[in-house]
Amino acid sequence: MPRFTLQPTCNYPLFSAGCTLDRASWTFRATFANPGPAGFPHTFDIANIDSRLVGFAVADYFAGGFIEMGAGPTYEVLPIVRSTAMVDQALTLTLTLARDPRFYPLAGQAVALIPGCDARAETCKTKFFNYLNFGGHPFIPKANASVTPPNASQNTGKK
Repeated sequence: MPRFTLQPTCNYPLFSAGCTLDRASWTFRATFANPGPAGFPHTFDIANIDSRLVGFAVADYFAGGFIEMGAGPTYEVLPIVRSTAMVDQALTLTLTLARDPRFYPLAGQAVALIPGCDARAETCKTKFFNYLNFGGHPFIPKANASVTPPNASQNTGKK
């Protein structure tokens, strides 16, 4: 399998050497405001989010990313499925996780939020401001231009 393919999406994983973004610069500190009850849907209210996100954290800003919580034997990383837009004044939002944490969090517990990347050129431009290092080919056609489909009206004959 080739390492670098001609595709409209980025070939580089987020925070890899090709992407060049620093993970520490894109990790945002916050706390659990209200963990809520365990079970489906796995939603959690997050508060005291890093003020660097004011004006940027729109709906699903953290979707596809991760939440890190706990320390030592209770350390856990969970994927974020959805996130609401951040309320600027209160610096709060609601996250939907893929599942409940093994060690259920308490109100006030510190967490780290890492946004996700969907590997699209537009995301690289507007969310991460890293289009210079975009590792995809956004203008490549989706269909293979070197292979032409057969003509449906072509007489194929019989055996």
